[in-house]
Amino acid sequence: MDQMTSQHPSQPHTSVVLCLSSPEMQEEGVPNRRHGHNLLVPALQVDLWQPGGVSQISQGTVTDVHVPHNGSQTLLTFLQEANIEYKILIEDLQKVLEKGSSLPAWRSRRSLSGYNYEVYHSLEEIQNWMHHLNKTHSGLIHMFSIGKSYEGRSLYVLKALLTYRSDPTMRKMLNHLYFYIMPVFNVDGYHFSWTNDRFWRKTRSRNSRFRCRGVDANRNWRVKWCDVSSGSSMDWAYKNGIPYTFAFELRDTGHFGFLLPETLIRPTCTETMLAVKNITMHLLKKCP
Repeated sequence: MDQMTSQHPSQPHTSVVLCLSSPEMQEEGVPNRRHGHNLLVPALQVDLWQPGGVSQISQGTVTDVHVPHNGSQTLLTFLQEANIEYKILIEDLQKVLEKGSSLPAWRSRRSLSGYNYEVYHSLEEIQNWMHHLNKTHSGLIHMFSIGKSYEGRSLYVLKALLTYRSDPTMRKMLNHLYFYIMPVFNVDGYHFSWTNDRFWRKTRSRNSRFRCRGVDANRNWRVKWCDVSSGSSMDWAYKNGIPYTFAFELRDTGHFGFLLPETLIRPTCTETMLAVKNITMHLLKKCP
């Protein structure tokens, strides 16, 4: 459980990220859904970073919230008066964003042959890289489109064709299974996060019944609607006859939140690939 601190954000700040521990569920000060927003105190809107939804918050849950600067003091005062333990993870989110975006100009002009897997790329760069791979390594992968997004962008997928020669585990996996890789699923939302709102996580679709744009692309599938964890992509897969489905929660569950440094891309990929390989080998034994 995080230690209590009386540290307050100094001026001027655009927004603050807090990690707090939920007390016993009481009517006042507990997250609710007033007007469709996540609220911790009356009239204070916050951006919930962790967990994934208000329904997942219970006694003892560690919760990360992003608070606009003009509401941070109100929230901190409330947390202290309510004796809720908290810790400031990021004092000035804008500074962290600016530090992350102060990248050398060569990044946007680097050659496709020297594509760097340890930096973040725009949607255009990713798709150009996919086209380049498809053209230069047509014997290894096949690229195709499965349709268009809401805003008309192509949804590209890569299919692995050949096996690995050096890694026996990968060779066995590719000899027995087809691997389809979709680097960017929410193409509209991802593009918007580069051009307009760094923390945009939804799609960009419109619904005439609602004023807000987009939905959570992982939790709005037409299956098991209104269950506690309903409508996820895994629910959809189960319903459509896919018996083994898995979803990975990638880093970071700690200090960085949605601002994962590029230095952590490699270890994140390494541990995720290890999980994929172990799960796949287990399934191959179960379903030879």
